[in-house]
Amino acid sequence: MKTLELLFQRNMPRWVIFFIDMGICLFSLVLAYLVRFNFSIPQVELDAFPLVFALILGTRAISFYVSKTYQGIVKFTGNKDAQRIFIVISIGSFIYVIVNVISHNFINGKFPIPFSIIIIEYMATTFLMISLRVMFKALYSELTNPNKEKRSVMIFGAGESGIITKHTLDRDVGTKYKVLAFIDDNKKKQGKMLEGSSILGLDKLDELLKNNTVAHLIISVQKLLPSRKQQIIDICLNYDITISKLSDA
Repeated sequence: MKTLELLFQRNMPRWVIFFIDMGICLFSLVLAYLVRFNFSIPQVELDAFPLVFALILGTRAISFYVSKTYQGIVKFTGNKDAQRIFIVISIGSFIYVIVNVISHNFINGKFPIPFSIIIIEYMATTFLMISLRVMFKALYSELTNPNKEKRSVMIFGAGESGIITKHTLDRDVGTKYKVLAFIDDNKKKQGKMLEGSSILGLDKLDELLKNNTVAHLIISVQKLLPSRKQQIIDICLNYDITISKLSDA
């Protein structure tokens, strides 16, 4: 376990990430052919495969190099990284469509890349590139700070500030806290899930604190009535819970 932890603490070289991404693209392309033709690829498609191989992997390699998708630190992958990967892959697949249209209308009347292959390869590449990064990040987080060693916190406010607060806690792999639940006065949000945590009303706070060991309650609401703030403080004082504020509400 210690060896794995030391390995994860080192940043993976960029060229390794680049070639892993290209390997994912190759796997997705082969998978697309196997799925499309039910694991029995016709000879005519095999004959055309070198051209398709060059077009797809060449486009992917150029787009990855230009967009620098391989430069991100995988163990700190965030929403912005996933969005950039999605956009870059989408643009690459759109280029395949343009190549097909040009070839069909102006060159030889044929589609060099079957549209079914484009769709399957696009979905597989997008899913694998994003999910593998997320899995790597989750594994790194678990190795460096296992969930069993984390103490629970609650966030008052399930709005934008609350989401930012949770993202900050999740992104900091050194933190010793995990979000147990959100507390919010908006009845339309109560009973729903946000970022994997339940949204509950203030009337549930006393019960939650009674049944769970909670270290902190973080108030993320920008403007909170003094009477509401005092009500929260009174409940938390009964359980010796520390209250933190992002701003003076």
